[in-house]
Amino acid sequence: MSRSRAGRRPNPSGVHLLHDRAVLRRLVAAAALTPDDLVLDLGAGPGTITAALARTGARVLAVERDPRFAEILRRRFADRPRVRVLERDLRDVRVPRGARVVASVPFATSTAVLGALLDTGPPAAGADLVVQHGFARRVCGRPRDARAAWWAARHRLRIVEVVPRTAFGPPPRVDAARLSIRPRRPLGAEGDAVLRGLLEIAHARPATAGRVVAAGLGRRRGPRLLRELGIDGDRPAAAVRPARWWALAAAATGDDGGARPGAAERRGPAPGDGGG
Repeated sequence: MSRSRAGRRPNPSGVHLLHDRAVLRRLVAAAALTPDDLVLDLGAGPGTITAALARTGARVLAVERDPRFAEILRRRFADRPRVRVLERDLRDVRVPRGARVVASVPFATSTAVLGALLDTGPPAAGADLVVQHGFARRVCGRPRDARAAWWAARHRLRIVEVVPRTAFGPPPRVDAARLSIRPRRPLGAEGDAVLRGLLEIAHARPATAGRVVAAGLGRRRGPRLLRELGIDGDRPAAAVRPARWWALAAAATGDDGGARPGAAERRGPAPGDGGG
C-alpha cells in the first residue's frame, strides 16, 4: 500500500498501520505459507496484512477488536471464503494447534501475544511478528526470568530486521523489528516438566549450573549430564543459554536425539539471536 493510500485509511483505533510494501512482502514470504495452512493476523486493522496473507492461498483468520475496522474487513473480504473475520480482542484468542501467526501487533499487546503463543501446550507452529524493537531485543537477549527462558528454550527467537518507524502510518515514536519464532523439537510432557523445573530453579535465586542440576536432576545424574553436554558446572545458571537447558531436559528424559548442541551452538548465538 502506498503511503498516500495508507494516509486515507480510517484509523479509528489510533494504531500504527504497517504500510511499507517491502517489509510487508518479507514478513509474509518468511512464513512460507501453503493452502494447507491456517494463519492468524492478530490486530488486523483495515486488512493490509490480511490481504497479503490471502494471496498465498492459506486460510486466514483476521482478528480485530475495533468494530469499525472489523466492518471494513468483512466488506473487504466478503468474496474471499478462505478469509474469516473474528471481532474480538486479540488477547482473548486461543491460537489453534498447528496454526501460524503473521501480524504487526499493537506494541502494548506484545507480551500478551507471546504469552498466548509460547506459555503452554506444545511449541507454537511458528510466528512472524512485527513488534516494538526494544521488546524484541529483550525477548531475544538473555532471559530475565523463568518465563522468558521457557519461551526461548522451546523456540528459536530471532530478530530478522529492524523496521523503521517510517514504515508505519502514522509513525510510532520508536522503531519496530521483525521477530521470527520457530519451534524446537518437542520434548513431550516429561521433558517439558523437567525443563520447566530446571528453569524455575535457575531463575529463583543466584546459583551455578551445577547447583541447579543437582537440585533438579540429582547429585549424581545432574553433574554427569552437564559434563556430557560440555556445560561448565561453575557457570552462573542465569548465563546458561536456554537451548542448553532444553538439551539437558532432553538428555535427562532419554529424548536426546539431536539434542546435543553442535559446534555452532557452543560458540553462541548469532547477533540478535538469543534463542540459540
